[in-house]
Amino acid sequence: MVHSLVIKSTLTGQSQHFTDNDYPGALPIAVGVRALMDAAVICGHNIQTFDIPALQKIYPWFKPSGIVLDTIIMSRHFYPDMKDADFLQAKKREWIPPQLYGRHNLESWGYRLGHWKGDYGKEKEKEGRALGLKGDELTYFVWGRWSPEMQDYCGQDVEVTFALLRKLRKKDFSFQSVQIEHDVQRIISRQEAHGWAFDEEAAYRLYGMLRGAQAEIEDKLAGIFAPWFRPDGVVTPAADRRVKREDLGVTITERRFSEATGKELKPYVGPVRESYSTEAPYTKIKMKPFNPGSRQDIANRLQKLYGWRPSEFTNDGQPKVDDEVLSKLKYPAAPLLTEYLQIAKLTGMLSEGKEAWLKAVRNGRIHGRVNTMGTVTSRMTHQKPNMAQVPSGKVKWGHECRALFTANKGQVLVGCDADALELRCLAGYMARWDKGAYIKTILEGRKEDGTDMHTLNAKALGCSRDTAKTWIYAMLYGSGDYNLGFVLGVRGSAEKIAAAGRAARNKLMKAFPALKKLVDACKEKAKVGKLRGLDGRYVPIRSAHSALNTLLQSAGAIIMKLALVIADRELQEAGFVPLVDYEWVGNIHDETQASVRPDRADEFGTIMANAIAKAGEQLNFKCPLKGNYDIGQNWGETH
Repeated sequence: MVHSLVIKSTLTGQSQHFTDNDYPGALPIAVGVRALMDAAVICGHNIQTFDIPALQKIYPWFKPSGIVLDTIIMSRHFYPDMKDADFLQAKKREWIPPQLYGRHNLESWGYRLGHWKGDYGKEKEKEGRALGLKGDELTYFVWGRWSPEMQDYCGQDVEVTFALLRKLRKKDFSFQSVQIEHDVQRIISRQEAHGWAFDEEAAYRLYGMLRGAQAEIEDKLAGIFAPWFRPDGVVTPAADRRVKREDLGVTITERRFSEATGKELKPYVGPVRESYSTEAPYTKIKMKPFNPGSRQDIANRLQKLYGWRPSEFTNDGQPKVDDEVLSKLKYPAAPLLTEYLQIAKLTGMLSEGKEAWLKAVRNGRIHGRVNTMGTVTSRMTHQKPNMAQVPSGKVKWGHECRALFTANKGQVLVGCDADALELRCLAGYMARWDKGAYIKTILEGRKEDGTDMHTLNAKALGCSRDTAKTWIYAMLYGSGDYNLGFVLGVRGSAEKIAAAGRAARNKLMKAFPALKKLVDACKEKAKVGKLRGLDGRYVPIRSAHSALNTLLQSAGAIIMKLALVIADRELQEAGFVPLVDYEWVGNIHDETQASVRPDRADEFGTIMANAIAKAGEQLNFKCPLKGNYDIGQNWGETH
């Protein structure tokens, strides 16, 4: 049931209330719904993901005929660096509550705009909790029954949304980018509602295998790292005393003298005695085994036994210990420790963590959440669970993890990704200075005759082709000099490794002058603090160091978003029906995953792959783009 609806005209500024209850001047809800359906433009906050689907559940005939504008989409799009902006404002004046920094909800905007949203929901929930209500009963108590206060609260929401729309309209924006973001959100809302089929039985089996592998590693590490004494707390004796240590099995002879006369007495013969004094606090020690799950234990043993000198530290000053750090060490125990932490990470994602897959699955499906503007570069981010963290099929246990995410029953999974997207984006931007030379290398270069991009990069860097391939992607992802030097295999002091990385970066710039000019141009944009994306949107730059990565990552994100929109439209034009013939289940960086009718899987894959190329063409990108697709029963087979 819909209790309240309020519509405000952007032309007259007048508001009209709708409810099927007794409220002064209100019209029936159905009248308001039809008014929305017939309007040339409707606007709301999170209207695409919540309001429209909610209305359609109650009024199946409701289908907006005009343009739909969603202020939460526009807010995230126009203010991708909102948290930074909030912190900056807080330094200048009294600002919004800190817990709302970076948020795009109406409550946050109400504070920013000086339009208090109201506390109806919070106060009603507080009242319900005082009555001992929780779960569905609490939800019904707050939202299940209409009240005049609820109607007023709805009206205030509309006032905040109206004020926000007026502010957003003043921004310098690209119509193409706004359209793309609205279309993408519409598709992703379907994806979230549909979810991704998940093989629970296989997940529990995999968890058992991982815990078994952990136990084996624990046994091996116990043979390498023996138990050792450790501090077990400081104790201050309550009274002076001497204690016989009969447990030590040692008998001593101790001379004694009279305190009154000084005459020697019969000696004490017996167990060793310990003396305790209220003026002498002491530290207890305890023999404890090595715990491979403790970062402190790992750091302690590596430093004490191998002389490890950490180069990275946590915010509280402790050595940084993770699988990435350990994988770079040459100590005998390092491979086992690395694998242990990697498995621990997997068991956390699979079963033990807060957002574990097995905790997220409902009725055999995982309905992960996606923020389509989760980063300043316009990349999507993923929550509950974070699908972007599912390990690659190329790493150990990665295939088994991906195989848990399957096609719908009776369908197949079609996975499509953009071929060498980062390097094609790089080549497209370099074309301004090299007249397309690097584009030609990407499109026409061959590994067999040494004319492909990775071989040319290897020659410039003076390393193997495989190393050059890893190195170039590390550079494009924004790696610093130290990591670049480490990728090249340089070892020694941090200064030595960083110097090697810096020298390699300079070599590549010298070999490809257009790259240096592109990097310099990005650094100039960093002085302004923003750059223009492929579709005209503004993309914030947080530092000169990250400027190139920001440019390339935003280009890749915009390309894949437009490709998704093109594909979804062309699929439906070709007769594909969402939720029947296909549905998207995953959109992660440069890849898409969809569950599709098996007899149309190749047709689907071709449309999606071609959409990537078409996206580049529509954006007037200089480097031709290409998509590849795979068909299988699960994610492990399709990427």
